[in-house]
Amino acid sequence: MNRKALFVALIISAIVSLVLWSRIKSSQEAIRKANSATQQAVVIPKKSVVISTKRLPARTRLDSTVLKSSFKIKEIAENLIPEGAFANIASMTDRYTSVTILPDDIMTSLRLLNEEQVPSLALAIPQGKRAITITVSEATSVGGFIQQGDYVDIIATFRPRGRDVTTKLILQDIQVLAVGTTYEFDGSIATSTPAISANKAKLVTLALTPQETEKLMFLDSGISFRLILKNPNDHGQTVSTFGITEKQVLEDIETPTSEGVPQGFSEAAPIFISQPTDSQPADDGSVIVMQGAYSSREIYRYNGPAGTTHSEAGLPMQQYKQNTKSVDPRSRDPEANSCE
Repeated sequence: MNRKALFVALIISAIVSLVLWSRIKSSQEAIRKANSATQQAVVIPKKSVVISTKRLPARTRLDSTVLKSSFKIKEIAENLIPEGAFANIASMTDRYTSVTILPDDIMTSLRLLNEEQVPSLALAIPQGKRAITITVSEATSVGGFIQQGDYVDIIATFRPRGRDVTTKLILQDIQVLAVGTTYEFDGSIATSTPAISANKAKLVTLALTPQETEKLMFLDSGISFRLILKNPNDHGQTVSTFGITEKQVLEDIETPTSEGVPQGFSEAAPIFISQPTDSQPADDGSVIVMQGAYSSREIYRYNGPAGTTHSEAGLPMQQYKQNTKSVDPRSRDPEANSCE
């Protein structure tokens, strides 16, 4: 009897255990499925951002070398990405850091200066050029309207000894780095106070190649020159000129009309050429231009000595021909003063 009861109890226990195990297994499977569904429901999308890998001081220029060694791309949860974050390292090329960058910082637009901003004058100088400051007046600097970022040409007038005064366009497409003592890298922040710059408004700093710097230093040593302001749309364009002399200007002023009378003049009276005598030499049309106590030059009307007897006493001419020989005003040796 005891054995039978014990056997029945064992069977009942086995059945109960089997039922409990089945329910526990079912519960675990339900919990696993619930956890999986919960995890899928809370998955947050990720995005790639630029992360710094080392410390960089403020106002560091991000050239290709710095970008390669100081930044990497990393995927992080989208809800952790700040506004204005960079997703491409190349998009930061040649920008300047506005604050100190620490390792693992997410790079945003607020950590960089604007694309057109350069934090110092030295960094604003184009590669291969030099910055040089000259003193100008309102008259020689377009009334003082030249500003930082403009482009100018430089024209000069030369007065060489024994040669015609010549005006020539010497330098072209020159960048103005600064005006006065103020260099602005931010529209609202200047490197010096406006009160100081107002007293130094006659200083202009230009960006020149070493060869152009030599030319400007020569001009600034006593040659008369002016700055010419360019239209921004003409930046990068240059022109080729030969310069102009006093003689060429006079020729343009006295250009004959179709009737043979110089523009701006009434018809000239006939000119009578007298025959040479012992007491009065022939008129060869020469004019002596004094350039000092014992220095002068000789030019000829009628385009040469007597102009073939003034074109056989024809219509008056106002053409001039430069004599290449220097003339001593104390001597009028016809042979020494003859035109070549």
